[in-house]
Amino acid sequence: DEAAAPPKGMDTRVAWVLMRAMTLMGVRAEKADKFYSAFTADQASSAALTRFLDDTESPVCYLIPTGDAVVANSTDVPTPAQMRKKLIVVHRVNPETAITKDNVKDSCILLEMTKNIMDLLNMYCQSIYLSTLTNPSNQTGWSDLVAKDLMDKYHVFLASLHVTVGLMKGHTWLPHPPRDALPTSGGIGATGGGNKHHVLEGAVITWTKQIRHVLKQDPEILLKEGHNPEPSAELKFWRSKAANLNSIHSQLGMDALKKVLKFLETNKSTYTAPFSKLQKEVEEAREEANDNVRFLGTLTKAIDKLTNESAEFETLESTFEPVFHSILLIWRYSKFYNTPTRLAVLIREICNTVIAQALRYVNGPDIFTMISSEETSECYAKLDATLKVCSTLKDVYLVFREVAANQGSEGWKMQNDALFVRLDAFRERCRDALDFARTVIQYTKLERVEIGGTRGKVLSDSIVEILEEFKVGVEEFKSVTYDIMDVGEHQFEHDFFKFRMTVKDLDRRMASLLGSAFDDLDTVNMRIKLFDIFEGLLERPIIQAELEKKHKTLLSTVEQDLTAVETVFVENRQMVDSFSDESPIYHNMPPCAGSIYWARSARHRINEPMAKLQFYNLALRETPEEFREVKKQHATLDALLANYEQHRYSEWESSSVEVAIEKLKMRLLRRQEKSGLLKVNFDPALVRLLREVRFFLIFDIEVPDAALNMFERVGTYRGWTNQLNHIVSMYNAVLTELLPVEEPLLEDRIAKMDQALSPGLTELKWKNEDEIPNFIEGTMKVVSDVSGVVDIMKNNLRSVSGTLSQWCKEPIVARQRGAKPMALDEFDLKHKERVGMRMMTQSEGGKEIHKFVKDSSEALKVSKVASNWKAYVDFVSNIVIEGFVSSIAVSLQTLCEILDPLIIAKHEMLPLFDVKVELDGREIKFDPPFSAPSNSGSPSLRGAIDGWLKDFFATVTCMQRLDTPTGDYLNEIREHFQMQCLLALVSELIDNTELKCMEYRQTFMEQSYLWTESIDKTFEKFLSEDAEDLVQGFEEEGMSFRAIMQRIKVDIGRPIPSLDAFDRKILNFKALKQDLSNMKTPVDIHWLRIHAQPVKLALVSFARQWEEKYVEYIKEYTEARINGLVTFIDQQFIGLGPPSPVDEPENEKLLYSTMTNIRDVKLATNAVKRMFLPIRELCQLLKKHHISHEGLSELEHSPTKWDEVIRMAFDVKEQILPLQSEEVLKIRNKIDVFAEELQGFTHEFREQCPFDSKNALTGDFDASYDTMNEYYNKTLAIRKRANEFNDLELLFDMQMSSYRELKECQEELIYLKNLWDGVAMVKETFNSWDTILWDKIDTDALVTTAKDIQQQIKVMPKQVRAWALYRWLQEEAKNMATVLPLVNDLHGETMQDRHWTQLMTVTGKTFDKGPNFCFKDLLDLKLHEYAEDVSEIVDQSSKEAKIEKKLNQIRATWSKMPVTWDVANPDCPLLGDLGEVLEKLDADSLDMMGMTSQGRFIEFCKPVVDEWSGKLRGVDAALSVWTKVQANWCRLEPIFMQSADIRQQLPDDAKRFEQMDAAWKDLMLDASNSSLIVEACCAEGREAALKNIDEGINTCEKALNEYLEQKKKAFPRFYFVANQALLDILSNGAKPLKVAEYLGDIFDGVKTLNFSKS
Repeated sequence: DEAAAPPKGMDTRVAWVLMRAMTLMGVRAEKADKFYSAFTADQASSAALTRFLDDTESPVCYLIPTGDAVVANSTDVPTPAQMRKKLIVVHRVNPETAITKDNVKDSCILLEMTKNIMDLLNMYCQSIYLSTLTNPSNQTGWSDLVAKDLMDKYHVFLASLHVTVGLMKGHTWLPHPPRDALPTSGGIGATGGGNKHHVLEGAVITWTKQIRHVLKQDPEILLKEGHNPEPSAELKFWRSKAANLNSIHSQLGMDALKKVLKFLETNKSTYTAPFSKLQKEVEEAREEANDNVRFLGTLTKAIDKLTNESAEFETLESTFEPVFHSILLIWRYSKFYNTPTRLAVLIREICNTVIAQALRYVNGPDIFTMISSEETSECYAKLDATLKVCSTLKDVYLVFREVAANQGSEGWKMQNDALFVRLDAFRERCRDALDFARTVIQYTKLERVEIGGTRGKVLSDSIVEILEEFKVGVEEFKSVTYDIMDVGEHQFEHDFFKFRMTVKDLDRRMASLLGSAFDDLDTVNMRIKLFDIFEGLLERPIIQAELEKKHKTLLSTVEQDLTAVETVFVENRQMVDSFSDESPIYHNMPPCAGSIYWARSARHRINEPMAKLQFYNLALRETPEEFREVKKQHATLDALLANYEQHRYSEWESSSVEVAIEKLKMRLLRRQEKSGLLKVNFDPALVRLLREVRFFLIFDIEVPDAALNMFERVGTYRGWTNQLNHIVSMYNAVLTELLPVEEPLLEDRIAKMDQALSPGLTELKWKNEDEIPNFIEGTMKVVSDVSGVVDIMKNNLRSVSGTLSQWCKEPIVARQRGAKPMALDEFDLKHKERVGMRMMTQSEGGKEIHKFVKDSSEALKVSKVASNWKAYVDFVSNIVIEGFVSSIAVSLQTLCEILDPLIIAKHEMLPLFDVKVELDGREIKFDPPFSAPSNSGSPSLRGAIDGWLKDFFATVTCMQRLDTPTGDYLNEIREHFQMQCLLALVSELIDNTELKCMEYRQTFMEQSYLWTESIDKTFEKFLSEDAEDLVQGFEEEGMSFRAIMQRIKVDIGRPIPSLDAFDRKILNFKALKQDLSNMKTPVDIHWLRIHAQPVKLALVSFARQWEEKYVEYIKEYTEARINGLVTFIDQQFIGLGPPSPVDEPENEKLLYSTMTNIRDVKLATNAVKRMFLPIRELCQLLKKHHISHEGLSELEHSPTKWDEVIRMAFDVKEQILPLQSEEVLKIRNKIDVFAEELQGFTHEFREQCPFDSKNALTGDFDASYDTMNEYYNKTLAIRKRANEFNDLELLFDMQMSSYRELKECQEELIYLKNLWDGVAMVKETFNSWDTILWDKIDTDALVTTAKDIQQQIKVMPKQVRAWALYRWLQEEAKNMATVLPLVNDLHGETMQDRHWTQLMTVTGKTFDKGPNFCFKDLLDLKLHEYAEDVSEIVDQSSKEAKIEKKLNQIRATWSKMPVTWDVANPDCPLLGDLGEVLEKLDADSLDMMGMTSQGRFIEFCKPVVDEWSGKLRGVDAALSVWTKVQANWCRLEPIFMQSADIRQQLPDDAKRFEQMDAAWKDLMLDASNSSLIVEACCAEGREAALKNIDEGINTCEKALNEYLEQKKKAFPRFYFVANQALLDILSNGAKPLKVAEYLGDIFDGVKTLNFSKS
């Protein structure tokens, strides 16, 4: 069939295979071309089929249908998806025979393959092939031995095939023995009668193996293999096993198998008895399997609920009881499924299900994600719920196990450890995860911890550091690559142990920190607060242990606090009782109520920590004895304070009431001495009594009747005091509120008031209740009259201010809400009307202000020429000026609001003015403009607003001045600061609006190219960008589309941008026209409405001109392409017509002309066809934009005419074939000679061209470039000759010579030239660095350049990477990239001469690092060979510099560290405050310890480090003893040196103390000569002397304590006083008055004794 013929040029073998495939697939002839094309286009398929045909070791190739095509595969078996449909297998007949076009039909077999191929194979082999092989006619010529051997092997194959097919279907099929071996077989087979017994026994053996395999299947095998099956696997197993055994049972019941067994039994075969036993085992196993399936089926629903992945995990517990209840019933009633082995497998599988559900609910990644998202509490809850569910499963099992045991059977006798081994492991893993989450929660609470105390900042920073380390530990643990909840991951134990060790270390540090913070804090509340801060961590064992240690200290602190409260109470009780200013009670409270509140506060202070102690005491393992003591002391103190409250109240009740009643005899008023103002003389004792009663009532304390009666008259007292206070306030107001300028005007009236108030100051008292109302009434009238005159003055002044404020209510410039924009001149006209009205109003207001001033003058009855009155008028003038300022400010602020864009937007105000935008020449301008030349006289926006501002200030001229008959206040107002600020704001708002208008104008100016740029130049630039030919990606016979068109002389025009680019441009200008047409006008910008219609129309016209430029060009271009293509086709049609070269064989010119036409047609066959589509696309583009053009009809007929020309070319070619063959021979000889010349040139090229680095090493770049230029010219000449031969080959339809060697030489020459350019550039760059001096080296810039060079070398073409020159260049750049970072490191400030000496030692070279030391000197060291050593030297220099800097700081600090001396006692100076010294000493001592651990890094300064380490240790040791000795000396010196009683009682110790005192004073006098702490502490023998004094003072103190203890035992009440008080008592035994001071402390209820004579 010609229509189904393969394409020309296709491999004959491939074509034959494809034709056979089309036949098998039923591909119609008309679709053959498409079939071939699709296969050819698929390169992978073509390669696979070709590989099969060429490679003798490739036995098969699969052809997989895909629609109307096929995909070939010769390496991989088809996938199941590909096997769903029929596919074709091409099989090699003989593996050793190559497949050629001659033997392909005999060497290949094509087969169809389907997904049920094994079934088909089994059917074919059992029915067709077996019958064929056993047919005696087909065994003609076979010997009996051959026939027997063949049939035996074939029957073995049939048996294997039968079993395989059964296994593929999930069944066990027992293979049947050969037919002729069956007992009833009478046919002729390969197996004779003598062998029948042997064959049947073999069949029985095979059956036995198969059945044994099925019987051995056990559900526990998956568990033993390490899998984690779920209960569904158990159900599936028993269903599968039951199906298998049922199938075996049915097969064993077949007649054929029974006959076999009967035959063997008859022949007394030894296999029949075991097989009979096996049959019984099958029956038993079958019965068990079916029974198990029946009973386990009852678990299906429960198991489905248990394994449902969408179920809520928390509700999983509800499924446990139903499942175990069903299992219990199965255990009880099942015949077979009631053994521990069966039950153990099922329960372990249930455990696996619960674990799987738990992992879906929360797994390792989920835990880490929740912790990272700060959802640790939710994570903890999930883990806790998981552990609960898993534990519930085990608990439910144990319940049902007990139920099973109670039912009378043997019960579930299984080891729990083995049964729940995986579940227990998972529970343990859950506990570990819970511990992890709990630890994270506990440590997270430290994020906002702040510790107080002197070291609070350091300790808080330490907590932050611990928290950061903990986070690092958490992140490290979270970085594990496995699921931490997977119990199979044993790496977890190691990782979690590592995490726990990290946390344990942090716990130790935290406990240590807690202890340090506890020791640093010195108050009970702060220490308890500290425990509250660490409350979450107190559960951790290590920290809890620290809590136990510190709890006793806390008890001691509480005990001290109780003692301190008691001491404070005792020490301040007298001050509180006397209500002194230094007493610790609130000043807003009366004495008695304040003292009671003070006592109650003390009770609150001691009661609050006790509650906390109770709480923390419960956290301890046992209650300390100290706690009981503290509790007892607390109860005693609490009772003492309660008694004090009662005592204070009783004292007040007995003393305060009578005193307060006496205070009612005081006068009503009194004058303050300093100010002369009056004050109501209601005594504070009365007020205190009333206040005490008020607070007692608040405190729920019963009040005496007398005090309560007085409190009931508090309203009367309040009324009189209020009236008197009102009179006094008016009087005082007249004296105080009058301005200095007003006071001289009221002197006489003030004297009259003083006279009326005199009785209240001299005669009337609070007990004169009848006279007080008349006095109040008379004085009220007099004082009110004077106050009235003052009010007239104040009211007139307020009226002046009110008139001025009226001018501020309405601005001069104003717009109604919703007013429309108007022209500038129209608004200006209305503005002038408002200005006129305002000036009239302010003129009238000015007259009223003059009237108010006149009224004040009349009320005062003062002369207008008096100096006092003139001063007052000047004062009012200043108020008027401020009023004018405010009035103008209102107008200016209103103007600002009109101009402010934010206010305009907020209130949706319409613009103020209409403004036009017009195109004037090449500029866009506003009308009216913002500004205009001053001499132009044309209106402008700024000019109009400046006029308004002048009008605002003109209103000031409407009022005459108050102080002069003529003039106004304009000058004062212009210079006012507020006016200047508002004027500046108006100017700024106008500037902002102008800026926004310029931005709006810029939206038009963005399209300025429409009228400023040349259309022709811009269009030419567009044509040059991304230009491409009409046909892209086309190449044929090694020629591009343009080359073909040029050869056949068809003008395809210049390359142009893509049609999409043209389309975008045209659409862009259309859209621009549309956008400009749709542009909103007018537009509101702040307070202006801009009308842009004129400029909009102009821009639309320009956009239309640009659009037409692109449209006209594409139209002309399309018509030219159509014309050129149609002309070429017509020329070829004529050229292939008569006369023919056949008619004129001698006419060589005619032959070449005809061959040229044939060549052009052949060459352009596909190219011309490819050209039709782009031209049609051009036409479609024109049509899209509704543009008509010429040549459309010729284009429609061109494809048909071109096909006719192609046919004519083939016909003519056949006619002139003999003439062509003769000419081809001549041309071939010439080409062969040229090919030999080309090979020689290629060899010479590769030998002579500079591919190595020889010239690069010597720097002779010119020699390399000369060689490349020489060979470049040679290749051009050879290429010219090659093109001539290609033209002849193309003309005579010869195979084109590619001249690959020549092409490679040209490409390599280009690559080589580029590589040498790179070499020259790199060498020039590196050489330019050589002379850079050391101080001028910018290593960052050099490193950047070196990296750029490396990157440029890296991206060079892969063709050059094998050349020696490229490798040399790469190595050069690599070495430089290695050296530069080292140079950068060496450039650091830390490098000293000793380090440069080390560098010389490492490199083995010497150099002088002088002023001429440059980059070249460093390169000569070849640092890249010693990179690690150089880095180590630089690192050492950096560390040494840090050590040296810190050491210098310490030396400088301590060399000048002063010590202060307290010289209050000139005989014995004492150490001053050492707080800063000790703090600095601690910090610097730690730094010195850190230095000494630096090893080799301190060798350069080790003597200095050792020296100052020793000094600081000496200072620390000396100060620790010194401060202790000083404190003890200050405490004991008055006792031993000034107490005669002690010196008498302890003579030896007193003498010893005298010695110590003398030594101490000598030491301190000597030490005070030193002003530096190091000098004072490190003096020779200083520390030893201090220790000696300390030892002596301690001995004296011990003796003193023993003496005092004896006295206390003799008189136990001495235990109630402090040691110092006891010493005073003992030393003043003969002075009763001095001893009496302490009797209140020794005896309850005794304050002192009266030693006076009665």
